Amino acid sequence: MHGAFKFRDLALPTFTQGLAWIDSETYEIVRLRTDLLAPLAEVKLERQTTEIAFAKVGFKSIGRELELPQQVTVNVDWNGKHLQNEHRYADFRLFNVEAVEKRKPTDFGETSKEASKPQTPP
Repeated sequence: MHGAFKFRDLALPTFTQGLAWIDSETYEIVRLRTDLLAPLAEVKLERQTTEIAFAKVGFKSIGRELELPQQVTVNVDWNGKHLQNEHRYADFRLFNVEAVEKRKPTDFGETSKEASKPQTPP
């Protein structure tokens, strides 16, 4: 994967590699981990690791369970310091959006039928 590490006016590209733990029965992702491929000496970035833990979340409205992120932890060793950022997710909700197009094909130009009609000279 490709990303960026930004510090002041400097933005350096980062490259990561990762591992995925997949349930052998359901083929659903259970856990992900990515690590920085190489340190960035220019900004003193030694390590960046992201771990994502997934868990089943049930939704009565659709009668299904989905594997969704429950916890994301990011560890960074930068400029001689160790930083950790943790996110926890809960109380998931489903949203459904439907859209209907209410315009005539001729509102925005010719239709394919009109374009294929033979033109009669004036």
